[in-house]
Amino acid sequence: MVLFTGLGYFVFPGHTYLQADTQIYVPMMERIYNPALFVNDPMISRPYLALTAYDEIATGLRNYAGLDFEHGLKFQQVVFRACAAAGLLLIALRLGLALPGAFFVAGAVILSITEPEPVARSFALGLLLLGVGLATEGRFLAAGMAGALGFLIHPTTMAPFWCLAAFAVLRRTARPILLAPLLPAIGVLLLLMHFQTGGTEPIDFFRRVDFFQEALQRRFISMSFVSEWSVKTILDRLFQLSVVGVGFWRLRDRLRPPLREWLWGFAVLGILSVPFSWIVLDQLRWAMAEPWDPLRTLLFITLLASMLSAACGIFAVQKGLWWEASVWFAIALALPVKGLLVTWFVDPWLIALVLGLVATSMTGVWLAARTRGIAMVAAGVLPFIAFRISGLAPAPKPVDSPELRQLAAWAQTTTEETAVFLFADEGSYGGSGPFRARALRSVYVDYEGRALVNYFPEFSAEWARRWRDVHEGHWRAGPEDFQELADRHIDFVVLRKEHAIPTKQPEFSNSHYAVYRVRRIF
Repeated sequence: MVLFTGLGYFVFPGHTYLQADTQIYVPMMERIYNPALFVNDPMISRPYLALTAYDEIATGLRNYAGLDFEHGLKFQQVVFRACAAAGLLLIALRLGLALPGAFFVAGAVILSITEPEPVARSFALGLLLLGVGLATEGRFLAAGMAGALGFLIHPTTMAPFWCLAAFAVLRRTARPILLAPLLPAIGVLLLLMHFQTGGTEPIDFFRRVDFFQEALQRRFISMSFVSEWSVKTILDRLFQLSVVGVGFWRLRDRLRPPLREWLWGFAVLGILSVPFSWIVLDQLRWAMAEPWDPLRTLLFITLLASMLSAACGIFAVQKGLWWEASVWFAIALALPVKGLLVTWFVDPWLIALVLGLVATSMTGVWLAARTRGIAMVAAGVLPFIAFRISGLAPAPKPVDSPELRQLAAWAQTTTEETAVFLFADEGSYGGSGPFRARALRSVYVDYEGRALVNYFPEFSAEWARRWRDVHEGHWRAGPEDFQELADRHIDFVVLRKEHAIPTKQPEFSNSHYAVYRVRRIF
C-alpha cells in the first residue's frame, strides 16, 4: 500500500497542483477563509463548495495543523490515495488472488484511474474503494464510516456507493449497520451548507438551463453531453465495456457475495449513466445535471476493465494460457496510456514499451511461485518506473512555473489587495489561474471561468461577455488600448515577454512576463 502510494504520487502518474481544477478551488477557499479577498473577481466571488466538506477539512488543517491550503491538500491526497490502494488490495484478495497478485492488480488500477490534482472527487474515490474493500471483508461499520466521510467530501462521487450498499443490504449480503453512518453524514453536510460563506449567486436546483447557457456548456464542456460524443469516444467506451463483460465471464466462478454485488453494481450504474445523462441533460436540460455529471460514473467501467484484465491475465498464466494472458496484460498496461496509443501519431517506441511490460508481467507471474511472489511484485512496480523514465508518457507541462511564481510574489507584496489583473494574451490555457491562487489578486477573466457556466446563469452571461471582449485571450494590448482597459476597471495588464510594449516601462518583468499599470487606485 505504501509502496504504490509513493510510486503513484512521486513517479507515475504523479501529482499536480494549480494545473486544473485547483486553480478554481484554492482561490475559492482563500475567499471563504478571508472574505475580503477577490471582491472584484466574479468567478471567485461565487464559490460553489457549499455541497462538500472539502473546504472545511482544508481550512481545519490550516487552522489546527498549520498547513496552508497547498500542503493541506497534498497531505490529504497522499492519505486518500493510500485509502484507494488499501481498498483495491482488499478487493483483489477477494477475487482469490494471493497477496503478490493482489498487489499487481492494485497497481494496474492505480495506473489507470489516478487523478493527479488534489480535488474532492479523487479524495472521495479513495474512500469509496476503501469502503468497498472493507465491506467485502465483512467490516460493515468501518465500510459505512469510510463511505460517510467520502459523502461529506464529495456526495455525487459517493452516490453509487450508497446505492449499492442499500442493494447489498436488501440482498442480505451486507448487514444493515453498513447504512448507519449515512444519516449523520447527511446532517453534518446540511449543517455545513447552512453556514457556508462567501457566495453571491445561489444555485437553483430545479430550473431548466436556458439555451444561451446550454450553448456555452456544449461549446466549452462538451464531453458531458452524450449527443456531443465523437466516434472515437463511443468506440473507447464500447471497448472498455466489452473488456468488463468478458472479464466478468472469465471470473464468474470467483465472484462471490458480497463482492459480486459491488462489482456488478458498478458496471450497471456505469452503463445506466449514459441514457440517464442523455435524458436529464441533453433533453430535459436539468440545471443540476451538468454539475452532477452522471457520466463520471463511467470511471467505474475503466476501473473494472483495468482490474479484471490484470486479474484474468494472472489466472491465465497460472493455467498455462499464454496467448490469453498476453491479451489481458496488454489491455491492462495499455489503459494508462490509451490516449497516446489510440492516435494516428502513436510513437512506435511506446508500443514496444507496452509489449515489453506485457512480457515482463507474464514472466513475473510465471516466476512468482519460485521467488515467493517477489517477481510478481516487481512486475507490478515496473510500469510506474518505465512510463516515467522512458519519457514516452510525459506529464503535462506545469503552468505554475517559477516565472509565474515570481510575478505572483511581486503582485502580492507590492499591489493593492483590490487590484484587478488581465492576462491579455495567454490564450486558452495560461498562468492566470495559478497567479490568482498564489498572488491572492483578482483576475478580470480567464479560460478557467468556463467551469462555472455549469452552475450560475448570471455568471455565464458575464463571463461570456468578458471573454469575448478580451478577444478570447489573444489580445496583444498596446498603449492605445489602455483607456479601454481602464474603463473595464482593470488595473494591471500582463503580456508575454515577446509581446512587451517597447514604448512603455513595465512595472514588473522577467523572462516570461511584462506587467503594465493601467490605472492608479486611490
